[in-house]
Parts: sequence; C-alpha cells; structure tokens
Amino acid sequence: MRFSFCLLVLAGALVGCSDHPVDQLIAVGESTNDQLCSCPAFESEDFCTMPEEVSQAEKACLKRVYNEYEPELAAEFNCVLDAFQEVHGCVNRARCDGVTIQSCFEVLNARTDACPESSAVAAEMFDACSG
Repeated sequence: MRFSFCLLVLAGALVGCSDHPVDQLIAVGESTNDQLCSCPAFESEDFCTMPEEVSQAEKACLKRVYNEYEPELAAEFNCVLDAFQEVHGCVNRARCDGVTIQSCFEVLNARTDACPESSAVAAEMFDACSG
C-alpha cells in the first residue's frame, strides 16, 4: 500500500491548510513537487508537465478509509508524513543539485520502508480509492 499511496501523494494536488493526515500528506507531496519542478533539470519530467491531480472524490474516499481504519493507520501515516516532511526539507536545501536530490529520495525510500504497515484490508481500501 505504501508505494502506491506515496506515488499518489507525490502526484497530488495542494489541498490547503487542513489537519487531516490525508490532506497533510498530499500537501507536502505537492509542495515537494513544486520545489522539484522549479529546477531546470526536472521541469520537463512528466510529473511536472502532466501532473496528476487527486480528485475531490479520491480525497473523500481516502479520508473515509483513513477515518474508518485510523487506529491501525495512524502509525503508518505519521511515519510516512515525517519521511515526506524530511524529504521536502532535503529537496529545499539541495537547491536543485541533482545528486543531492537523489540522495534525498534514497533517504525517503529507506524511511518509508521502515514504517509500520497497515493491514491488507486497509491497503486494498486505499487502492480502491484511486480506482
């Protein structure tokens, strides 16, 4: 579940100031994309030229699943959110240096791999949201 959701987050749309974990994760992913797409080396990448927005229906579905499975999802979401916030800061500090940015995402992968995983049922429910 983590990888498909992380990709969804990195392709997501900025959702404003919300304290819901789904909104926070999508927002930090969008902000990181904005940072990357401002770099000449990345501006022609597909995620910059053809960004995939998370629809309102998808967001509502993700929030509904999160709310239903919050006791088992909270630890994973907090861990993944912390990892994405760390990569956001890392990309910002990298100042468009490709090697440094690559190392930021290597750290992200290691951090998210170490996060606790939710049940297969919750993962399937999340996957169903993105259709």
